[in-house]
Amino acid sequence: MSPFLRRRADFFGFRRRVCAAVRKSLLKAPTLALALLLACSPPRDPGVALEHARRALEQGNIDAASKEARNGYERFHDVSDEWNWKFTILRARALHWQAREDQMLSLISSLPSAAPSGDLAVQRLRLEGAAYGSLHKVDQAQQKLREADTLCAQRPYPACADVLSEWGVLAMRAGHYTEAETFFGQALARARVDGNQFLVAHSLLTLSWAADEQTRFDEALDWANAAREIAVNEGFTDTAQTAWGNMGWAYYKLGDSEKAETMFMEASNEARRLGDMTSEAGWLTNAGYAHMDMGNLSLAEASFQQSLDLARKIKSPADIMDSLTALSVVSEQTGKLEDSKRDADEALTMARADGNGRDVVYPQLVEGRIAAHRNDTATAEVDFREVVKSAETPVFLKWDAERSLARLYEDENHSDSADGEYRTALTTFEAARCDLHERVDSRLPFLTNAAHIYEDYIHFLVARGKTN
Repeated sequence: MSPFLRRRADFFGFRRRVCAAVRKSLLKAPTLALALLLACSPPRDPGVALEHARRALEQGNIDAASKEARNGYERFHDVSDEWNWKFTILRARALHWQAREDQMLSLISSLPSAAPSGDLAVQRLRLEGAAYGSLHKVDQAQQKLREADTLCAQRPYPACADVLSEWGVLAMRAGHYTEAETFFGQALARARVDGNQFLVAHSLLTLSWAADEQTRFDEALDWANAAREIAVNEGFTDTAQTAWGNMGWAYYKLGDSEKAETMFMEASNEARRLGDMTSEAGWLTNAGYAHMDMGNLSLAEASFQQSLDLARKIKSPADIMDSLTALSVVSEQTGKLEDSKRDADEALTMARADGNGRDVVYPQLVEGRIAAHRNDTATAEVDFREVVKSAETPVFLKWDAERSLARLYEDENHSDSADGEYRTALTTFEAARCDLHERVDSRLPFLTNAAHIYEDYIHFLVARGKTN
């Protein structure tokens, strides 16, 4: 944990000790001690209480923020409907960060039907849209965000930037990455105009996400690093750990598994300290891939299983799919074909039900490899071809599927077809490499991504006497 942070338990233990000492000193120095004792009392101004809870949330102290918001609600909700709404909305934000969407929706439903201000109504609709989106209830999510758009068309409320960001998240889940990037860029511009540094950092992170999904990994690294700098300077601890994780994924896809592993473990440890189980599950999955690429398959499997356990605990379909796919990959590599097929089948079923083509191609590639291990050439070829042809397939998965096809043809002694697929895989890789910015620190490590293709092709050529 960064040096400027304090564990909540330590802080409140220290606070109790100080306040106890102050009370004892009242008899000796009543004037000074009374002033100090007032500082030990809960804030009497609802604005101060709300701001303190909001700051705790932005710093990643989610449990503390939730408790402070609950206490603020109990003390001040009778003052006016506005404070009722404000403290309830803040509690809902904390639940959303903890992926407790059903609880969050239930809490929001307890609010009065009419908001005392337009911005609070926008906040409520945005949170409802976010919750329904996380629960994969897309129609309901879109309806809530459209209602928020109607209010934002009347006046540019501060919460309207969050609505733009949430539209981007929905677009990302649907695989519409360019559209999502536009929304995220608009949210960033609005946040900068409003001077909202928290939302600026969040928008930079979402732009990093969009760049990553479009395999622009060097751009993803730049966006994430910019978010990290703001988050560290402002004390946005949860945002900082997410930025570390995003940077780790960019480094991983650029071919630097060692640096990626360090960042993933740092991010997962920080997420665990903050109680952010959703992020922790994601970083554990990513750390497992780094372990796997570095040859530590047993550590990778343990990381994937831990991620799956967390994902099932928080009932996150996306994280469950990711963890199952990862487990199927490591099981395939260690020869546990039955385990691999079981996990890949479950992930594939979930992905197809969700309708996101990007989620389908990952387990489908694994199923093709399982079929190849079992000498089911026809099934393997169909799976590999579908992954290659899918418009949803990211470029790094495309060249992996082309390499898998080449090895399949090589095993079947179809030399011309194998040679053609090896060349196609290398062409796909080189095109992706050329798309990177002209930066040595990005382009050189990226070459490691093609190591297996070159090794397999060299072995293929040498075996056929083509030593030159």
